[in-house]
Amino acid sequence: AARKQGLPLRHILLSGPRGLGKTTLALVIANELGAKARLLVGSQLRTPVDITQEVLRWEKGSVIFIDEIHGMSKSAQETLYSVMEDGRLPVTEKRKGHQTKTSIPAPTVTIIGATTNPSKLLEPFRNRFGSKYELGFYSSVEMEKIGQRSAVILNLTIEPEAVQKLVMHCRDNPRTLNEFLLQLNDMSI
Repeated sequence: AARKQGLPLRHILLSGPRGLGKTTLALVIANELGAKARLLVGSQLRTPVDITQEVLRWEKGSVIFIDEIHGMSKSAQETLYSVMEDGRLPVTEKRKGHQTKTSIPAPTVTIIGATTNPSKLLEPFRNRFGSKYELGFYSSVEMEKIGQRSAVILNLTIEPEAVQKLVMHCRDNPRTLNEFLLQLNDMSI
């Protein structure tokens, strides 16, 4: 609907354990929107200046993905409030020895945040995400399908029972399962 209307997608917060595909999902969303994706890490956004410098690099219509968004400082989160809600970037200007707070237009973008710990985000910051999704662990059947698909991609011949054994040891985490398959592939060469 956003693409058809030429509007930005509402900001999205993805939460859940590591390795479930939050980054992949954000990249799929950007691709479906036909938008450029910019990937950031929350711990790199520590100060309002970091946010200001970053926002000035954004292009209208882009998808801004912030992984481990809970790593952003309180002041960095607060700086993004008006960018996300009003499309304005707060700035402080120095004029004749006085500081004046104002704002400038910010590019209209979709921010997708990913976190393993949403409780570390300020509540007003969390509230600026129009869509929030909590990703859960995959079922054993889903994990087996992921394992079989990954084996095909790797051109690795593996028995279904072997995939089941790997699934039992990867704690419902596709990243771990894929790492096991990569190791098996390396050993088979």
